[in-house]
Amino acid sequence: MQINKKLIKYFFISIFLVEYFSLIGHIYPLVNNVVFFLIILVFIAASIYKIEYGLMILLAELFIGSFGRLFAFSLFCFPLSIRIALWFVFLIIWFAKEIADLRRRRFVDWKSIIGVKDSENQIVFAFFGLFFFVIWGFANGLLNQSGFGAVFLDFNGWLYLALLFPILRILRVKQKIKMLMQILILSAAWLSFKTFFLLFIFSHNMSSIVPEFYAWVRDTRIGEITQMQGGFYRIFMQSHIFVMIAFFLVLALFAKNFKSLRNINKENLLYYFLATVFSAVNLISLSRSNWLGLALGLVLFGFFLLYSYGFKKFLVMTALIFFSGCLSVGLIAFTVKFPFPDPMGGFSTSELLSERAKQLSGEAGVSSRWSLLPELWKEIKKAPFLGKGFGAPVTYRSSDPRVLEANPNGLYTTSAFEWGWLDIWLKLGIFGALSYLLIIILLFKLFVKNIILRKSDYLDSDLTTALMPTIIIGLAVIALINFFSPYLNHPLGIGYLLIVAAILQANEHQ
Repeated sequence: MQINKKLIKYFFISIFLVEYFSLIGHIYPLVNNVVFFLIILVFIAASIYKIEYGLMILLAELFIGSFGRLFAFSLFCFPLSIRIALWFVFLIIWFAKEIADLRRRRFVDWKSIIGVKDSENQIVFAFFGLFFFVIWGFANGLLNQSGFGAVFLDFNGWLYLALLFPILRILRVKQKIKMLMQILILSAAWLSFKTFFLLFIFSHNMSSIVPEFYAWVRDTRIGEITQMQGGFYRIFMQSHIFVMIAFFLVLALFAKNFKSLRNINKENLLYYFLATVFSAVNLISLSRSNWLGLALGLVLFGFFLLYSYGFKKFLVMTALIFFSGCLSVGLIAFTVKFPFPDPMGGFSTSELLSERAKQLSGEAGVSSRWSLLPELWKEIKKAPFLGKGFGAPVTYRSSDPRVLEANPNGLYTTSAFEWGWLDIWLKLGIFGALSYLLIIILLFKLFVKNIILRKSDYLDSDLTTALMPTIIIGLAVIALINFFSPYLNHPLGIGYLLIVAAILQANEHQ
């Protein structure tokens, strides 16, 4: 799957300008407001011209934007993020185009509108079930909680589910799926560049620019920057989850094209280089939950290699992946200890990574997470079947220095929780959580039906071979990580779930 060179150029120029003006807009609010509306105008024009262009821009923002607040505009004291604005505009344009199309055809083809060809489609009906429980969670939250604002802030991420039918309808064509996968890889490449750039400037004592970058990353919620031992800085972004998925995608593309070590072409060298860089980014994040997901993904990817290519290629690929991991550690050390201008790195990379992996208690973040768990269970037990609705608060004793500074006894009340599946259970009830699990199970079932049971067909397709196992591995990884970090109740996880559903549906009807 060769990436379109024109797409590469326009993508990186556009993303660089967006990120640059986001940084400038953080310093000068007027710039933020002007660029916010310029982006909306460009987005409207692109979506009207071709609705798939609007979808690609929307999903590119999802891939790189973490919480979607690279730009925000204050509307009646409500901070309207660029993600919500793009989502709203896209749905209006898509719906208007569908209405215009219906008027031309003079009959209603509901199957076509929702993007499926089978009126008995189980996955679509399962999504309807989840829609019901989300609406119930909103209503239940209003009944149980003390204010609309708290309920809406907790609920608004689930609005991304409204993109189900546009995504199903647009991603029915193989060329559009290929374009989306190219954008995913390019987004991961950009995130990798940004991660290494931040790691470099923070680990090289660039005091003249570090405060502005730190404030920008913190206030736009792009990610988190934390000083660790010996001059190393942890750079974590919620969007790193897509770097992990892109890691498996480029590995699958590499495996597809790999013949022998003597016959590696430029395209395969590029895939291997990207896999090394993406691997390094996942290490730099120092996220234990992400590492756990990465471990699961590697195990599943190993099964994919064995099933698809046999034991010999499995051994070769395993060795190459291990070597790539070693290179990624070296790349991190090189970045931090580069002798110019003023490196602060006096740490051992292997020691830092191993200590981070073993540290399951004592650290403020870990202690707070474990302190939350029993209190969260208590609240779930109060309404296990119907849930308590969005905005349901839980009070626990936090070890976070910011909380202790504001409240010395450490008591902290919040409605946003690290335990993702328990968060869903608390707010939607057990049946809401089970409806979510049902969608994931049905997607795995569809994968088995269309890929595993048709091995000879998918081995002949470069797109299908690389893509189908990769996206299902990505879904398994996110489902596991969601036990410890919230993704499936957030646009990042919901958006990916919709993409997986659309791609598997498209393959079903090829």
